Amino acid sequence: VPFSLELVEKRGFGGELLRFVHDKRVRPHAIFGTRELKLKEAPLLLAPLKDDVLAKKDPRKGELTNKNDYSTIERHVQELLITNLVRMHNIPSAVSDYGHVQVTAVLDKLADV
Repeated sequence: VPFSLELVEKRGFGGELLRFVHDKRVRPHAIFGTRELKLKEAPLLLAPLKDDVLAKKDPRKGELTNKNDYSTIERHVQELLITNLVRMHNIPSAVSDYGHVQVTAVLDKLADV
């Protein structure tokens, strides 16, 4: 999904968290699914899930409206964990824990950012 501060502000969303995300040049994490779409609610923007924040607020431990979303959440959490290891310059551990194919896929995504 394309993201820019201007795109989001045009739709009436914003706030301090969005400004933080823009200023720090980190990718926002958002909760938006069929429930929010039906209720015409704005996405819930979350602080970046890295370091101990991810451990404390692990999305895999939350309740889901649709259990089929679990595999998508699991994939995104795995990408976050790999990204954290890459940012700590610990690619060998990332490859050991998650495999060469997954780490390469995340590195390709990071190169596009």
